[in-house]
Amino acid sequence: MSVKCRGWGSAIIIVAGVLLVSGAAWGQSSGQRGIGTVEFVDGNVTINGVPADFGQVVGYGDWVQTGPDSSIDIVFDRANIFRLGENTVATIEIGTTRQTVDLKFGSFAAVFDRLRTLSGNGTFDVRAPTVAGGVRGTSFFFRVLDRDTTYVCTCNGTLELAASGAESFRESAPEHAAHYFRNVGGSVSVETAPLVFHSNESLNAIAEVVGVSVPWGSLPV
Repeated sequence: MSVKCRGWGSAIIIVAGVLLVSGAAWGQSSGQRGIGTVEFVDGNVTINGVPADFGQVVGYGDWVQTGPDSSIDIVFDRANIFRLGENTVATIEIGTTRQTVDLKFGSFAAVFDRLRTLSGNGTFDVRAPTVAGGVRGTSFFFRVLDRDTTYVCTCNGTLELAASGAESFRESAPEHAAHYFRNVGGSVSVETAPLVFHSNESLNAIAEVVGVSVPWGSLPV
C-alpha cells in the first residue's frame, strides 16, 4: 500500500487514461482551469490512470478512481474539501465558473465552508445515477450503491435535490437527514433512510483537514 499526504493522512485517486488529453483539452476550450488540489492519498488511487500525489492540481474533466481500502481528499478555495472513498469512480469538473462532480459509483463526503468565493452563484453540483444535488455551504454525503440506488444525506446545511420522475425538493438539516433514491420502472422513488455509511466523526475528520468545524445541531451561517 502506498501512502501520500501532507503529514496527516492518506488517500488515493484513479482516472481513465483516455481522458487525460480529452478532459484537459475540453477544459481549455471552455475557458475552465482546474482549481482543486490533492491533499491526501492512501492506497490504490489514480487520476487519468496515473498515481495521484499530494499537491497535485486536479484538472477540469479529470477522472478519479479509487481501489479497495483507498481514498483521496481534494481541496479547493482552501476551506472546501471532499473525500472520495474506496471503490469510487467520479469525474471532477471543478473550474473557475463551474463546480460539478459526476459520481459514477462509490462514495463522496464533503465539508464546504466558503463556496460563494468560487463563482457568482456560489453553488456546487453533484450528479449521481438517480439524483442530482445542488449544494450551498454545507456538509453532505452521497453513496451510489448501484445504477438504480443512491443514498444521500444532508449532514449539516442545505441541499437542492432532484430526481427523474420525482418532485425536486430542498432539504435543510442541522444534523443528518438521509434518503434513498431508487429507480423503479424508469422513475425514481424517494425514501427516508437511516444514518449509515458515515458518521459525525467521519465528517469531523474531513473538516479538520482544512481547519473548519461542522456546527452540529444548528444550520451553518
